[in-house]
Amino acid sequence: MNHNSSKLTLSEMARAFALSLILFYCLLSSVFYRVFAEINIRFASIDLPIFISELLLAFAFGITLFLNIKQVFSKPYAKKLIILAFIVFVLWKAFKGYLDFGTLSFRNAALFYYSFFGIISYHLYNKKYFSQLIIIIIVLVSVIMKSVFAITPYYLFLFVMLGIALSLKSENKVIRILLILCALIIPRQYHESVFGFAFFFEGGRGRVLGHIISLISLTTFLFPLLIKNKIRRIVMILVVILSIFSAFIIFADKSSIISMISVKKCFSGYLALKEEIKAKEGDFVFQNLTTKLFNKSVEDARVSSGSSNLIIEGMDVKKEITDRLVSNLNIAQDFDKIDNQYRNLGTAFSNIYFRIFIWQDMIKELINEKAWFGVSFGKPQRSKSIEILDWATSEWKRDGWITPHNSFLHMIYRAGIVGLLFVIFIFSTVFKLIKTFIFYKDYTGIFIMSIFVYWLTISNFLVFLEFPYNAIPFWTLLGLTIAYSEDLKNKKGVILENGIKK
Repeated sequence: MNHNSSKLTLSEMARAFALSLILFYCLLSSVFYRVFAEINIRFASIDLPIFISELLLAFAFGITLFLNIKQVFSKPYAKKLIILAFIVFVLWKAFKGYLDFGTLSFRNAALFYYSFFGIISYHLYNKKYFSQLIIIIIVLVSVIMKSVFAITPYYLFLFVMLGIALSLKSENKVIRILLILCALIIPRQYHESVFGFAFFFEGGRGRVLGHIISLISLTTFLFPLLIKNKIRRIVMILVVILSIFSAFIIFADKSSIISMISVKKCFSGYLALKEEIKAKEGDFVFQNLTTKLFNKSVEDARVSSGSSNLIIEGMDVKKEITDRLVSNLNIAQDFDKIDNQYRNLGTAFSNIYFRIFIWQDMIKELINEKAWFGVSFGKPQRSKSIEILDWATSEWKRDGWITPHNSFLHMIYRAGIVGLLFVIFIFSTVFKLIKTFIFYKDYTGIFIMSIFVYWLTISNFLVFLEFPYNAIPFWTLLGLTIAYSEDLKNKKGVILENGIKK
């Protein structure tokens, strides 16, 4: 991501345009989230909406394929054949699931085909695009976005760490420091405490845990490079980790803290619920429910237009922008917190049990059906345990299915062995990138990897990589980071001897 003043060729401009569209989608997703992602077009005769994310994928994939057509048919073939086999597998499962069950198949297929944005961004990357001016613009835009609009809290960590990572590439020391300070700004609307850093410890447990693990990881990545003395380095790492946990205790939701450390109480509650399920499951029969592709997030904020044959459905732009302006927010009402609690303790424990029972039912279904290549993409996921307990009825009765709240387990559930290999690929890729950036002492890369540690953590507890407004930024940044790491290795002129190769 270094400055290069040479002019862009026509091919490079086409790549820059395609990449800019993807990044612009990510930027709008940070503000409008679900409402923006639900913009779609559909033909009146076919009940199959084509969302804006799919349109973007088709366009960007087409541009990338056209610009790299020679590379597609050139050696080496091994990686290309693996990618081709993966694409064929996903498409086969998607269309078979559609024929067997309906349109829900394509929604679940997205969990896998959004990864194509990683391939696309990898091939679109060019260090020329990240000039000193562009770096300044990106950092300042991120500051404006998080200050003017109420972006989703799940994007704020990305904005902060990516802002720091890019700022470190500034060649001017004064500008570099000013950009880092700008990146560190956490506006008042994102936290209850007067201290901005409290944001990292307030809110949902999954996000807070992601922040903590990422900050600790960042500390262990950076300090060995910054402090040469081993004893002093260990002491400083311990001091930072202790400070992180102290901040967690001070600022975090009390119910969240208790539910996370009360292992014995949590386990006894789980056993009691398991006995209740066992006593009721003999008479249990799944209800016949209508399956919906998605639940429209804000009915009164949506508009439709188009001819009788082609319908375009999307958000009311003016209303959505107005609703998300910080100036229109009542910050005092943004925090549903009483006596340092966002939720009561019973709810905190129930949310844990909710996930455990869903995960158990998913694993049982895989084993019982001997689904070596996963459950059909089109089959609505139902949790016997949750329905016996009559929990989350507003979700599964409304939609006809329930979400697993664990993206990686969901990959294995839907794709079996292929899904497991896909999960291993994700974690091994991130691990190799971390090793590469530490080896080359590249601080920009290290800060970027802290984002992936955060994302990988929360993906274990949330519906994350299933949604385009999360998945597209994840895969796009991963593709760009891989390309950046290879560019870094070429620049340094060194190939690691421990197995990390270009």
